[in-house]
Amino acid sequence: VAGSLRHLPGMVFFDTAGNFPAGTVNPISVIAANPRDIFKGGIYHSADLTILRNSLAAGARPASDHGFPCGGLCGWIDYEGDFVFGNYQEMLIYSHSDHAWWEIGTLSEQLYTSHDVAEISEFSPLTSRERFIESVSRAKNWIEAGDIYQVNLSQAFSAKITGDLFSLYESLREASPAPMAAYLALDGREILSSSPETFLKISGRGIETRPIKGTRPRFPDPDEDRRSAYELQTSNKKFLSW
Repeated sequence: VAGSLRHLPGMVFFDTAGNFPAGTVNPISVIAANPRDIFKGGIYHSADLTILRNSLAAGARPASDHGFPCGGLCGWIDYEGDFVFGNYQEMLIYSHSDHAWWEIGTLSEQLYTSHDVAEISEFSPLTSRERFIESVSRAKNWIEAGDIYQVNLSQAFSAKITGDLFSLYESLREASPAPMAAYLALDGREILSSSPETFLKISGRGIETRPIKGTRPRFPDPDEDRRSAYELQTSNKKFLSW
């Protein structure tokens, strides 16, 4: 369905594929398109944030809570704090538990099945091998000094791509389905994202995170729960992972 809406402006797809995280209640996937407005700014500028808040406040409120979004802001915040958000009032929501679709707007009347295949060249790193090794060494020193306890080092790669990037996302989804995946085509850029874990979930004034690394599950049985905690505390991986 998402591929059949790829031609629409500002199409975004929040995709729940693969195994759902523990404790997930009624997992959903969301497709949105045709944003009414597009907002660009930075999280460190109060005027930009005020515009976003006012846009949310002006949106229509559903008569009852169905447990899924009924329009709103979709977009991204980059590592430097700049953001791009679209104000969406047309959505298709799929409930994986009920195997049912919900619709806000008329997206189901705008399906179109044709899109091209993407061709991609070899990726080239933007950081030299020497500089990346230096970053690893610096991170180890910071951990040993107690300044940090974990760092996820990454680097950027570049490649030339032609054709429809959504077909590339479909290949990524098939090779590595993830419960926290997304495709966004907004403001002249396209983002393909795939993650096995929730970064942050915000509901009201509550914030929840469910990291995978360095964790153990909780158990209702006290003895089993203590054993799980002990395994985490004495794990060799905990001490050697850096």
